[in-house]
Amino acid sequence: MMSVCDIYKKNSKRRGRSKYLLSVDVNVVKDNNVVPAKIVFVRNRNKRSDYLCILSTDTAITEEEIIRIYGKRWSIEVFFKVCKSYLCLTKECRSISFDAMTAHTSVVFTRATPHKARLTTLYVINLYLFRHLAQKFFAIRQYA
Repeated sequence: MMSVCDIYKKNSKRRGRSKYLLSVDVNVVKDNNVVPAKIVFVRNRNKRSDYLCILSTDTAITEEEIIRIYGKRWSIEVFFKVCKSYLCLTKECRSISFDAMTAHTSVVFTRATPHKARLTTLYVINLYLFRHLAQKFFAIRQYA
């Protein structure tokens, strides 16, 4: 049994501006069953000397595909964290009914929609639209 750190130290890394540092096929033991897996080591953007490990049990897909899928999954995780933390989704509704939770989530998202930045953007869009329509109106009046 080797740790992830030992696997990283033992193998040679890819040079240059590659999307990943290292990819290693391993066998993972879970409940006394051996499962083939692939570990992809990616450079940590926040700390260049460090790395992140992504483990995939689908060994048929490429390293780039593993990184892409993980990136999408991470965006979803961040979205749920924001919903739980800032929109108080977990604190306000104590129902176990799916319909009640769906209704509550809809109300929370509706309540959060009139955000100041969104209102400012809508104001600017409406202002440009009004100016455009006013220019068209005055252009039509000049020819009439």
